[in-house]
Formats: sequence, C-alpha cells, structure tokens
Amino acid sequence: MSQAPPAGMTGNRFDYHDDERELYFWRDVRADSAGVIYSRPYTAEEIAGKAKRALLDGLRAEVDVALPYLNERIGLSLAYFANPAPTAEETVAQVKLLSDLAAYSAGTLKRVIVVLGELTGRPV
Repeated sequence: MSQAPPAGMTGNRFDYHDDERELYFWRDVRADSAGVIYSRPYTAEEIAGKAKRALLDGLRAEVDVALPYLNERIGLSLAYFANPAPTAEETVAQVKLLSDLAAYSAGTLKRVIVVLGELTGRPV
C-alpha cells in the first residue's frame, strides 16, 4: 500500500522499521516512481528482531552523545601533548583529562561488548 513516509524515514532513507506499529516501510527507488513509499506488516522474523533493533537504536543514541564528548577530550589531550614545557598545574590537568578519557572510553567499550553479546545471543 502506498502512503506518506513515517517520521523516522527521513531524507533518502530506503527503508524503515516501525516497531511500534509493526510495519516495514520501503521507498520505491525506480526513476519513474517518484519515491513512492510502501508498507507491509512485519514478518515473524521482523517481530523477533525488535529487541535487537532496540539495542542498536539505544547504542546509536549513546554514540551521538559519546562522539562529540570524546572528540573534544581528544582535542584537549593533543593540545596538552603539543605543549613542550607544561607547568605543574598543566600536567595535573592533563593527567585528569587522560584519566577521564580512559574511563569514558572503557565505559563505552563495555557498553559495546554488552550489546554485541545480546545481539549474538551470548550475553556477557
């Protein structure tokens, strides 16, 4: 059935899983179709995949927060390393920054490991 795209199907995104309504949407990409959107009810396999998609969506949301934070910390760290003669206070600040960066990175890695364990059916 042809219809307007759901809110989550932005831009030129080809397909979209609407887990709330259990509908799969796809865009007709043929040149003469004008990008018409079609949908169908979920298959049994897609219903079973809802939990995995939720895990991946959650991980994606965390990535959206983590990457800018990590990029900022990496930039600050590189700036400290570029200082050839840091003061004692700058050295303390660099150690704190590196400790924060290491702890945040370890937490991020832990979350990725947990999600991968769930996705592969081998929880950690």
